[in-house]
Amino acid sequence: MLPTAHHRYVSRWPFGRGFIPLWTIFSVLIALGASPVTAQPPVDENAVVLVRSSTALEAPLSQREIYRRTLHGCAWVVFTDAKGEFAGCGSGWLLDRDRKLMLTNHHVVAGHDVVKVYFPAVKDGKIEADPRRTIQTGQAVAGEVFLSDPQRDLALVSLASVPDDAAALVLAQNGPDPGDALHVIGNPIGSSGALWVLTTGHVRAVLHASLPLGGGQQLSAQVIESDLPVNQGDSGGPVVGAQGELLGVVSCFHTTARLVSVFIDVSELHAFLDEVLPLLAPMTAAEFDNRGWRRYQAGRYDLALGDLSRAASMEPRSAAVLSHRGWCFQRTGDYDTALADFNEALAIEPKLIDALKGRCSVKLARNELERAIEDATTVIRLDPQDAQTYFNRAQSHLRRREFAMAMADFDRAIQLDGGSALYRFGRGQAHSSLDHVDAALGDFEAATKLDERYQAAYLEAARILYHQKKNTERAMMLFTTAIECDRLNAEAWLGRGCALYLTREYDRALADFNQAIQLDAAYHGAYNMRGNVRFNVGRYAESLDDYTSAIRLDGANAVYYHNRGNSYYQLGRYEQAVPDFSEALRLNPKDVDSYNRRGNAYMQLGLNANGQADFAAALKLDPKAAAQHVKRRYTRYLKVTNSTKEPIEVRLQYQTKTVKGGWAWYPAAPSSGKYQTFTLQPRESTYLKDRDVQVHAANVRIWAKSLTSSSRWDRYRERDFQLAAPEGYLAVDVATSEYEFTP
Repeated sequence: MLPTAHHRYVSRWPFGRGFIPLWTIFSVLIALGASPVTAQPPVDENAVVLVRSSTALEAPLSQREIYRRTLHGCAWVVFTDAKGEFAGCGSGWLLDRDRKLMLTNHHVVAGHDVVKVYFPAVKDGKIEADPRRTIQTGQAVAGEVFLSDPQRDLALVSLASVPDDAAALVLAQNGPDPGDALHVIGNPIGSSGALWVLTTGHVRAVLHASLPLGGGQQLSAQVIESDLPVNQGDSGGPVVGAQGELLGVVSCFHTTARLVSVFIDVSELHAFLDEVLPLLAPMTAAEFDNRGWRRYQAGRYDLALGDLSRAASMEPRSAAVLSHRGWCFQRTGDYDTALADFNEALAIEPKLIDALKGRCSVKLARNELERAIEDATTVIRLDPQDAQTYFNRAQSHLRRREFAMAMADFDRAIQLDGGSALYRFGRGQAHSSLDHVDAALGDFEAATKLDERYQAAYLEAARILYHQKKNTERAMMLFTTAIECDRLNAEAWLGRGCALYLTREYDRALADFNQAIQLDAAYHGAYNMRGNVRFNVGRYAESLDDYTSAIRLDGANAVYYHNRGNSYYQLGRYEQAVPDFSEALRLNPKDVDSYNRRGNAYMQLGLNANGQADFAAALKLDPKAAAQHVKRRYTRYLKVTNSTKEPIEVRLQYQTKTVKGGWAWYPAAPSSGKYQTFTLQPRESTYLKDRDVQVHAANVRIWAKSLTSSSRWDRYRERDFQLAAPEGYLAVDVATSEYEFTP
């Protein structure tokens, strides 16, 4: 039975370590791993008639003849998204014209019940090789995915119809030998831009291989290793020999070796067909159970439930059937019904491991951890070599914070199956819970080496490097790899954006945060980080909008209120900044920075006592942290408002500190008669500047005269207007004093 995994981040990209399946990817599919295959009933040889060559022709055909003989058995497999738009494609070939059956790869159709199939179209003696014109003018045939085998990476598709000129390919009785010539007709539109492309090469080796294809799919089959170059879009295409006989099916290529392609050997195809063709029209409970279980393995749970329910009605006392159906209910989230099936199966056969594991998975999903541990322990007593059950029990212990027992079970699972990336990832989570940073990082990185498309492991390793190790450059590389694993995962974009933000690459960070929000419009963390970028580049109004969106999505996050308070403060909206800092402090009473920021807002509002109280509270909570921000200030900025109905000329002398720490009047002493002048229009409000530097002072002399009448304002021409008391004040930033000229 499949392991019950509870990843925080689920990788959905169906590739594996070093091997890339060759369908063209425009969407992200979920590929499920395979459970042991149920034994098949004897094949009724009269049920299906297939043409299989048993002898080779005397002379090989030319490549031109091979192409002509094979072409009309080839197919282009296309699938669309929810809007009916093109989402990806692969290749296939016609197996049985009368029964309208086509073969392709499991990973091509994984996650799809229905596909569109195009056969070669000939016009005026020429093959239409343009994919766009084929979609626009070609005749699409509907195909329903019947059954697939993830271990063999094969899938059988039932077609609604077959073109008149389509011809089924002839299967070789035996596979090729090293040195034999091979030919592939595929649809690598991502690389060549054309359909029905012929490529040739030779057999390097024939062997049984076990290769991770990612997303949980593990290829385990007899394969042909070849130097024939294939590309994305060729997956599922026919591999034919010197007489045009089918010798294999294109599957994947090696990413770390030159010209190493992997094809499924025809012997696996014969075995697959012997198993699945009798299931086209099942008659017995065993056949319905068999077909249902295969559909379960392919992730087609609704169809599987139909078959397994039919099997259960025919044999209601079959513990195996009930257990299989229980797994289907479990996968669809119907835990009550799943539990009922598992319990009934165990009432019939108390030591049925499959049912015990299923019941354990339900209890784990429902967080009934003690009972999950009981079932897992029973399974382990029956089969001490079951690595998956050790892993499931470890997860239960981990959730109960029983770290020593969890670690022991993770270690045992890895000892039994050291090649499992999932088990390494689980142990990494346990190390993270214990703050074993280096050990956790080691396990997450080991998981990525075992499965090079394991996005969750890349993300966890990147987070450790970013937060704990402060290795921003390495973290950014791993976040980028995680994005390559699954470009539709918003958390990967957010992670890289954070690393870019830390290195002040604001434009690139903004692009990543935008992408995260586009993928997940309810991702409050992405809005917050986008707000941070906009804040840092001075786009305070836009940052305010982002922080407001983050608060709307998560109103219990103190950071979001704090950040929005900062935006209000920078916009001069101090009355609105104060409530946000207050809410941040309600949610996190030990937030020193929010005390400091609120104190500064109070100072700007002239509420000096409130401000000083906040600064004192910050110093009491954390003297060192507060002292880094709160300083004793001896000057204030001066903001002047012209509330009259006429333009005025403002004249200013101000006293501030010199670079050496003393005090001086600028532009000169008051008795000198020298002053600076500023023109303010009616209703204008501005901070006064001296040579583009904002004036901040302890005392000023300020007066004005009208530019259109004889009106004057001389109250502080001969005496000081105090901005800051001699003893100073505590503040994060220099505060502001306001002066208003009134009618």
